[in-house]
Amino acid sequence: MWRKIMERESVIVKFGGNINGVDVNTFTRTVLAYSAVVRAACEKVDASKQLDIQIGSTSPGCLEVTLNITADIIQGMLDIAAASAPVLPSVINTAAEYYRLTKFLGTNGSPRTTTIDGDGESTRITAGNGSTITINRNTYSIYTDRPDVAKSIAGSFKELENNPEIEYIEIDGGDRPKGRHFKAVSGEFPAMSSAPQYAGEETKTVLIEKQNLAVLRVTLKKSTRNMWQFAWNGFPISANITDLDFFDNLDNYSFSIGDVMVVDLKVTKRYDRELKTYMNERYEVVKVRDKHNAPKTGQLAM
Repeated sequence: MWRKIMERESVIVKFGGNINGVDVNTFTRTVLAYSAVVRAACEKVDASKQLDIQIGSTSPGCLEVTLNITADIIQGMLDIAAASAPVLPSVINTAAEYYRLTKFLGTNGSPRTTTIDGDGESTRITAGNGSTITINRNTYSIYTDRPDVAKSIAGSFKELENNPEIEYIEIDGGDRPKGRHFKAVSGEFPAMSSAPQYAGEETKTVLIEKQNLAVLRVTLKKSTRNMWQFAWNGFPISANITDLDFFDNLDNYSFSIGDVMVVDLKVTKRYDRELKTYMNERYEVVKVRDKHNAPKTGQLAM
């Protein structure tokens, strides 16, 4: 038996300034750009949901957009989960965060490094000038996977630049949960319209913090080039260790099969054109944070 669950929330898009109206092209591009971001966010949060975006009402200087989301849920099973974990709050939050990421990149430059936190749910981006921003994995996925969304935002803010009477643009999704709000003043419009977009790479490197590596084989020679053997998330990998502080204290360690090293792991990925995805190619332990002994169940392979 099926049951239809409907979520509904309102988001206000406000064109600020001493204005009574907005050029049709500017108005349309801004609303369509926001709609594109919200739809992309919905695909990342829960691709099974269908999003309906309608203009609910307008007033001088602002536009209220009503978001409606409808999903078919199996009664007695998934409806309970859906009620306890609504989708729209995460969608609206991700959309606002994507706008903040765009402003961050436009102001500070292209990403220099990306670091995935240990839980895999957030990514820290370091821009060319050293500034950092932390975003959720869905926001980062939109940035890397949806160039059409980036182009839509760039076009909308280019159009806003051509309207000097608009002093700011504000997107207000309410205050619960936090993070659903975005605002850019007119002086920031050029940064938004020219923000560097993800260009795609044959290879990319990510740093994943606080990972547990089970020791399978060690190399006791103090060398950053020698490869150690580990088990990571259930799969065997080979990685060199470049943490010089670890080697300075290597004589203080003893190792057995199954010992767990808590490390920051740099993973180099190469794009596989046939599979159309990035595949892990190389691993490097850049920092050893801790080590935990495992029960003595076998001899360590050397």
